[in-house]
Amino acid sequence: IVQCLLFGDGGLSALGANFVNMGLIGAIGGYAIYAPIRRAIGGRAGVLLGGMTAAWFAVILAAGAFAVELAASGRWRDFPMVLGWMALIHAAIGVGEALITGLVLRSILLLRPDLIYQAALPPESRAARIGRCAVAGLAVAMAVAIFLAPVASDFPDGLEYVGAKLGFLKEEAQPVLDAPLADYGEGVRRWAIPGLDHVRVATAVAGVIGTLIVFGLGVGLARVFVGRTSEGLADAARSA
Repeated sequence: IVQCLLFGDGGLSALGANFVNMGLIGAIGGYAIYAPIRRAIGGRAGVLLGGMTAAWFAVILAAGAFAVELAASGRWRDFPMVLGWMALIHAAIGVGEALITGLVLRSILLLRPDLIYQAALPPESRAARIGRCAVAGLAVAMAVAIFLAPVASDFPDGLEYVGAKLGFLKEEAQPVLDAPLADYGEGVRRWAIPGLDHVRVATAVAGVIGTLIVFGLGVGLARVFVGRTSEGLADAARSA
C-alpha cells in the first residue's frame, strides 16, 4: 500500500491480485513447502534449507498464479507461452530471493531464535532482543535505501520483461492523482530543493522516506497486535 500510494508504483486496482499472488499463494504455498523440509532435516539447517527452498518456490507459484489470472481475463490461447516464460524468468529471480531469505533467517537465528523455535523468554530478555532486532533491521534497510537503491538496475522486472516480449502489457494509464514520490527519485527531484537534483541522491532520499514510513507503520501495528495478544493471554491465564 505504501509503495502504491507514496511512490505510485503499481496501482490500487492491482492490490487485490498482488495480495492473492504474493500474500496468499506465495506465503501459504511457501510455508507448505518449508514445514516438511524443516521437520525432515531438523535444527538450524532445516530452517535455513527449508526457508530458502520455500522462497524459491513461492516466487514460481506467484508467477504461475499471474499466468492463470491473465489467461482467465481472456488470453487462454497465450497461457502456455506466458506460463513458460514467467516460470523461466522467475526461476532465476527466485535464486536471489532464496539467498536473501537465507541471510534474513540466519540473522533471526542469531538475534531472535525464539521467533522460530517459539521458545519462552524472560520479559527483560525478550524486550532487549526485540530492540536489537528492530535496530539491526532498520540499519540494514536504511543502508540498502541509501547505498543500493540509487544504483538499482534500470532493466524491467520479470513481469515487465515477459509482458514486453509477448505483447500483453499495454501502455500505462495516467493516474487519477499523482503520488507524492511518484517514480521514486523523480518525485523527490520535483521538489526543486538544492542538492536533491541529482537522480541518485533523490532516489536515496526517497528510499529513506519510504523505509522510515514502513518502519513506523510496522512498529505501530506490532504494538497494537502484540498488546492485544498479551491481554488475551493474561485473561486466559486468570480464567484458568
